[in-house]
Amino acid sequence: MAHTKSKQRLVKYPKPKKTRRAVKESLAVYTTASRPIIETDHPHIIRIEGVRDGEPITRKSHVSVRIIVGAIRLGETPKQLREAYSPQLSYAEISDALSYYLRHTAEIETYFAEHQAASERMLKAAQSRAASKHE
Repeated sequence: MAHTKSKQRLVKYPKPKKTRRAVKESLAVYTTASRPIIETDHPHIIRIEGVRDGEPITRKSHVSVRIIVGAIRLGETPKQLREAYSPQLSYAEISDALSYYLRHTAEIETYFAEHQAASERMLKAAQSRAASKHE
């Protein structure tokens, strides 16, 4: 059996630091880092234009106040919420989100109503598509 020597091609990869920087710069328009943070009257609650439709969110984990309040309404405990979003969501953020809701109830209830209406529109559209397939 003849021994053939295979030629190995050397592939030049970009240096990791340059690659990371290029990726970060290209994704900057999609990240919250490039958008201004709007402070609220609660230290753990912020708004970022274009993130979660401008709803108030937790500073570190970006979970909306509406989601936290909705989960509590459905019977989840803060411990269950923390575990579901661990390690990002802290008890301080959960507590501050609930406090924010108590001070801004009408605002958050508006978000609940908007999302409920959107869900109903999506359900009706899905039902009409299903009905048209069966005709």
